[in-house]
Amino acid sequence: MVVRACAATSGPCLREQLLTMVGEQPAHGYELCDRLGCVANGSAAAADVAPVSAPSGTVAVYRALRALERDGLVASRWVEPVSGPARRVYSLAAR
Repeated sequence: MVVRACAATSGPCLREQLLTMVGEQPAHGYELCDRLGCVANGSAAAADVAPVSAPSGTVAVYRALRALERDGLVASRWVEPVSGPARRVYSLAAR
């Protein structure tokens, strides 16, 4: 579970929260946005994370995930669910 360690959910703090979440369990971007509270009716209160404002929060999450992947901290793979579109699932990169 991510705790409210940072006052703002942008920049380094957002990166830290995302790394913590994908370290706990691999997840796709929408799920991470939901847990951070940047999706309408998100579950941020239940996850005990500082909410990120939507829709700019959603953009910030995806940009941060791409930057984390570029920096070699997270890896992603496409997953084909039983129904619905393919999803890119993020996890910590193997070291």
